[in-house]
Amino acid sequence: MDRRDFIRMASWAGLTCVLPAAMDPLRASAQPITGSAYTGTYWIFMHAGGGWDPTHLCDPKGRATENENDPMGRFLKSDIRTAGNIDYAPLGDGGTALDAFFQTHYERLLVINGMDTTTNGHDQGTRGTWSGRTAEGHPPIGALIAATHGPNLPMPLIGYGGYLDTQGVTNAVPLGDGGLLHNLAHPSRPDPTGSEENYFGHPEVPGIVQREQQLRLLRMQGKQRLPRIWDGQNELMLARLGQDDLKRVSDSLPDDFSNNQLERQIQVALAAYTAGLSVSVSVSRGGFDTHGNHDGNHLPRLIDFVNGANFAMQEAERLGIADKVAVVMGSDFGRTPGYNNGNGKDHWPISSMMMMGPGIPGNRVIGGTDDRHGLQLIDPLTLLPTGAPDTAEGTRLSIAHVHRALRNLAGVPNDFKAAFPLAGEDLPIFG
Repeated sequence: MDRRDFIRMASWAGLTCVLPAAMDPLRASAQPITGSAYTGTYWIFMHAGGGWDPTHLCDPKGRATENENDPMGRFLKSDIRTAGNIDYAPLGDGGTALDAFFQTHYERLLVINGMDTTTNGHDQGTRGTWSGRTAEGHPPIGALIAATHGPNLPMPLIGYGGYLDTQGVTNAVPLGDGGLLHNLAHPSRPDPTGSEENYFGHPEVPGIVQREQQLRLLRMQGKQRLPRIWDGQNELMLARLGQDDLKRVSDSLPDDFSNNQLERQIQVALAAYTAGLSVSVSVSRGGFDTHGNHDGNHLPRLIDFVNGANFAMQEAERLGIADKVAVVMGSDFGRTPGYNNGNGKDHWPISSMMMMGPGIPGNRVIGGTDDRHGLQLIDPLTLLPTGAPDTAEGTRLSIAHVHRALRNLAGVPNDFKAAFPLAGEDLPIFG
């Protein structure tokens, strides 16, 4: 393209062609702004919305015989499956639906059973599981980690669901599916995922247009004295600069997207991490509040949810970052022992969490419950169950204990800990 063709094309785009940088100091400022790429641990927080059933997952109970009254589950205790030191429920055809996850990842997986959420309320339980406190006023752990390690990143915490009240410590950025990101990142392309051909007919023109738009805004700001208008112009410029970040994410996306929404969200989040733009993501799978037809509605969702965690690690392996990805799974609370009159299960405060990643010891189970999923105290040193609260001595394992350990593991600084204090003492959850 010669100079005359470019001037004509620029005029079509509504631009004013300006002097080169040597004669225009502002032009040197009109460049994409990029921060240091984040390369630390990437945290994936997975929320099972509605209250999951640990007795059909990582704290399996089952029934002793086919004729047992008021069973905890329909499967037999003798069918409970094991991977290393971890027991898990025999779901699906042949009882093998959870094998892909547990048999593959048990060596890196930590299971925390018998965790007392202290609530049967959805909002309180969700806040507690992800912040360490059921009362309002604390941000999720993903926000604290993002604020610690990526305060200047464009999308430090990606928020698809779960608990996202960040209390102002960082921003929870809602990203769309991969297709939408491609369109936003490359608005001048008829086919953002195909050819690099654009509406202007030349590959360099979109970049020139973007730089000229930025330069025009800088000049307007230089003449502007009204603070509100200046701020608005600044926000517009930052939004346009953010398109470069979207391009970096778009370029990191896989060619083929999963048909599963949860898995697509994980793909986008991992692309943002490989682009150096994100520290953590919160994803959610709903439908676990099964007060009726528990087995028919709850268990398929549980399988899908756990498969999502398996998918996250598979994608991390494909990208060569499996040693840098941490996955943490939890829910509002647990489900009641036995079934109600509608073959459902109601709210129960005792729950579990599962996690794996850098610094998290695997093939390990902390805490436990009795045969009816009742609370048991734990030894504060070994973290093994000691018995029921009315007959044994020990510590009641709380969500605050888990979050104190997560904060320490992730390097959350003392000023955040002081601003958002947690009850209890430190336990050797991660050794």
